[in-house]
Amino acid sequence: MRGKIGDAPIGNRLKGKLLLQVEDKGRIWYVDFNGKKWEVTWANLMTLFQSLALGITDADLSKIPAESLEGF
Repeated sequence: MRGKIGDAPIGNRLKGKLLLQVEDKGRIWYVDFNGKKWEVTWANLMTLFQSLALGITDADLSKIPAESLEGF
């Protein structure tokens, strides 16, 4: 199920977030950066996030100092 969240301030704050709909069987929704909401299920989890992933280039990845990753 897909929908669109309006341009209201709350809609802008929710972009890029996962939402838990506790009043309806704990359904999970993802709001993409265009404001569309996507229901996240076990069946579509990997496919959905692979299609929405932005990724990182090797050039950008090399800009992260290795010492900043200590402790992870």
